[in-house]
Parts: sequence; structure tokens; C-alpha cells
Amino acid sequence: MANKQIRLDDFIDVNEIRDNNRIVVELQANEQEKASLAERCDILAVDSLVLRLTLNSSKGSELVKINGKLEATIQQACSVTLAPVKETISETYTEVHTTSEAALTPDEEIDGTEDQPIELIENEKLDIKELVAQWIVLSMDPFPRSPDVPFFEHIEVKPGEDGVKTHNPFSILEKLKK
Repeated sequence: MANKQIRLDDFIDVNEIRDNNRIVVELQANEQEKASLAERCDILAVDSLVLRLTLNSSKGSELVKINGKLEATIQQACSVTLAPVKETISETYTEVHTTSEAALTPDEEIDGTEDQPIELIENEKLDIKELVAQWIVLSMDPFPRSPDVPFFEHIEVKPGEDGVKTHNPFSILEKLKK
């Protein structure tokens, strides 16, 4: 097992994972990486990001199993007011990637991943930034709402109440029945 310090913009060579059988990667994003990731995820900001990955593979295998822990604080625009809304993300992920299109339907089984789709790794290089961006987008609130925005319940008014007049589109058919 090898420990590796990387940057968010780095790629990890799959052959290095195979040679070591297991690589543990730890990353704490710097200001430039956080700004780039915020732009990639189309959010206002990434305030903090800590990532820990365990990458497993073996010699001759086309599959790479990824176990990841993502902890981040992000800012999105409120879906009502567009004011910044902070959100904390703390998620774990398990994914299987492959270097071969033929392995997208594997004969090889990896423990606990039978129901998971397998992602293709292009050019034998694992793109860390893209992986993290996907995880952030999957984890964040799709409709962030500022706590300062009041919530109004939907009130349905029935015809005839409070002077509400409605037109019944089928009323003309009633006349035809007679």
C-alpha cells in the first residue's frame, strides 16, 4: 500500500495503482483548486474540501475500485433570492472504474459492487477533479433555500369562495345534453 499526496488537478496512472495493489490518496484543495471546482460545478464557491481515496486494483486487472470520503463546504445561490447559501457535504462513495470497454460488463466480481455501474477510465489515467466534481454535484441540495426566506403554504381556493369566479370549460356541453 502506498500513500500519495496529490493536487486536485492531478491524474492518477492506473498502472501505479496496479503495481501497488492499493493507493491511499489524501487531498486538501488550495484556493485555486477550490475556485476551479466551483466553476466546474456551477456553484458560487467551494469554501473547503478534504478528500480521502483508497484505490484498489491488481496486476492484470482492468478494474479499479474506488472508496472515497468527501468533506466539503460549498456555497450555492438560493433558489428564491439568489443569496449565497452555505452547505456542508460529508459523504462516502464506492465506485468501480475500468480501463477496458469490454470490462463494462465484467466477468470479474468485486465485493459489494454488483449493482453499481462501471465507469470507463480513458488513457489509463483517473481524473481526480472530474470524480470530485461529480460527487459534489450528486451530494449538494438541488434547490438550496436561504433560511431567511419565509415559506408560504399553498392555499387552494374553491370556486365561489372569497368571490372567486371560475369558468367551467365543460359548461357548454351541459347545454348540448338538454
